[in-house]
Amino acid sequence: MVELVIASIGFAAGVIDMTLFSIAIAIGLITSILAPIRSRPLVSSAKSKGSDAVFVQEPSGKEWQ
Repeated sequence: MVELVIASIGFAAGVIDMTLFSIAIAIGLITSILAPIRSRPLVSSAKSKGSDAVFVQEPSGKEWQ
């Protein structure tokens, strides 16, 4: 939601126009809606494996918690 505040300040200051402001607002709303939807299967998969922690594997093969 930080992008919404920054876009509002930029728009009020006249730094960005209505088109860029609209795009920033749309991206902020879309990502806020999609993030929980996309992460739900990952969390439920980790829980079904009996893991309290979720490990993420980097492309290099290194795992971190």
